Amino acid sequence: MNFVPPDWPIIDMHTHLWSDATGLRPAANSDVLIEMANRFNVETVVLIPLFGGLCPTPDEIAAGNEAAHAFAERDKRFKPMVTVYPRHGEFALQQINHWMQHEEFCALKIWVSFADEPCVFPLIERMIELDKPTLIHAMHKSVGQLPLESDPTHIARLAKKYPQAKIILPHIGGNFYYTCDVIADCPNIYTDPSGTYCETGMLEHAVKMLGAERILFGSDAPGADFVNNLAKVMCADVSDKDKRNILATNAKKLWGWT
Repeated sequence: MNFVPPDWPIIDMHTHLWSDATGLRPAANSDVLIEMANRFNVETVVLIPLFGGLCPTPDEIAAGNEAAHAFAERDKRFKPMVTVYPRHGEFALQQINHWMQHEEFCALKIWVSFADEPCVFPLIERMIELDKPTLIHAMHKSVGQLPLESDPTHIARLAKKYPQAKIILPHIGGNFYYTCDVIADCPNIYTDPSGTYCETGMLEHAVKMLGAERILFGSDAPGADFVNNLAKVMCADVSDKDKRNILATNAKKLWGWT
């Protein structure tokens, strides 16, 4: 099948602003996101800062959120998520309270943590009060998990503890068959197909198991190719209505964007 970019609204709700080797400054290629948005006429780009490694320091977390804010000030199409590391305790909550006062910030990103451990609960409770989504990194891997990395089962347990929370599980958890089974009965969990994975049947299975209304479009750019991830949606054997929902309509409903 030949891929043709759609003449439809697109919201990419999963992109990253990486740090350079210092962990405190944006990487030199950060402008690639602006070029991507221009080239493919992306209406809104949700920007997730990831500064530092798996266990970022408070300084790295603060620098990433500050850089994401500056990026959004520069280009209003970009809507940052405030990123926190739950083991920072009160500092993580302070970052949420500080940055979510800024209208550009649209959600929380939790990196990296088991989703159902107690240090996460105050963060989720605050996002419920704010009525904003929380994206929690999770993967199901045959090669073994990263330290503290959530499996989709951790996300499901959190969603059932807090049914009023709006939770996003990215990458369809890596193993989309496994993940869809785990989260099927959690209507407050959304997912996205972002990343480098391009298995046949991914979107079709997710639509069948979850409904198209729980799937959001994300690319994971610039760490993953935007066109590859857009093609996952456009080449999927689902209806045009489902594709439109995934590409933009679902995100607009989730965030209340018009």
